Amino acid sequence: MWYYPSEVYVDKDLLAKTRYTKSDSDFGKSAQIQLFAGNRCLVRRSDGVLVSAATSPYPAVLYDMIRKQQWDKATRLCRFIKDPTMWATLAAMAMAAKELNTAEVAFAAIDEVDKTHFVRKVKQIPTEEGRNAELAVYRRKPEEGESILLQVRALGGLGGGGGGGMGVRVMWGDAFGWCGIVLRYPRGWWVLRCRGGVTGM
Repeated sequence: MWYYPSEVYVDKDLLAKTRYTKSDSDFGKSAQIQLFAGNRCLVRRSDGVLVSAATSPYPAVLYDMIRKQQWDKATRLCRFIKDPTMWATLAAMAMAAKELNTAEVAFAAIDEVDKTHFVRKVKQIPTEEGRNAELAVYRRKPEEGESILLQVRALGGLGGGGGGGMGVRVMWGDAFGWCGIVLRYPRGWWVLRCRGGVTGM
């Protein structure tokens, strides 16, 4: 079973790390799941016998904490359990909720060096619009990332690149995979790329 199946639309590598597997040695061949409620599962074996099995109760606890926005408690839970699958699930949830501090800790816990570095780069982007645009591109929604920046610019929230404003330019082509969103701040350029993270120049 997958603890966070919606991650299939974002990062299939991370999705694989949110998967929980259980040996079927107690069920035999051609077994069928009859009921799955909470963390309890009822399986009918090929000989007709019903066998009960349990999965971890912690994913439900984690979901409840995230629903209540208790990110610190969720992090402490994962530290207590020390289960990479739970850490991966927390990382996926945190990225979906734009909780970058939690995502950074969770990615580091499962040795996702590239994703940890990516989150740190996103945190360094000076504006909320820039961060949201980069996260949209991370979620495989480059059009949304482009729209965020262009809407803000249309409302006068982005300068033309001079003085203290921020310039924006959207580029499409093979050089960026799906797209590249180039932001210019007073302290330098930032290139937002689809999956490659943020590059400061």
